Amino acid sequence: MKAKWIFKAIFGALFIGATMSFVTMWLWNTLAVELFAAPIITFWQAIGLLILGRLLTGGFGHRGGGWGEHWKHKYQMKAQMKERWGSMNEQERKDFMESWKKRNYCGPFEMKDKEEKRDIETAD
Repeated sequence: MKAKWIFKAIFGALFIGATMSFVTMWLWNTLAVELFAAPIITFWQAIGLLILGRLLTGGFGHRGGGWGEHWKHKYQMKAQMKERWGSMNEQERKDFMESWKKRNYCGPFEMKDKEEKRDIETAD
């Protein structure tokens, strides 16, 4: 059972890699050759381009970074902000909202008219 799963995983990885290489080769040979007068590439050169692109944009391991880390960080920051907001009293919340208004933040505290914006700018 386990050997069958390993065989399927290896075959699937090779199939996906070959498919991506053929797609890369086809796109390069149809677009880059016409648009930039680039040389025609082979299947093996397409694999090399895929590997080079992967190395330049984040490597092969999960060493942090990438979009997964971006979203993880975003949710962590959101949770921290909820916790911070929950521990604030009413006056601290008002002060926080006012500080964001002064920064011209375009979120839930956005200024409704230009007059209000001018009043804040002249007050500083």
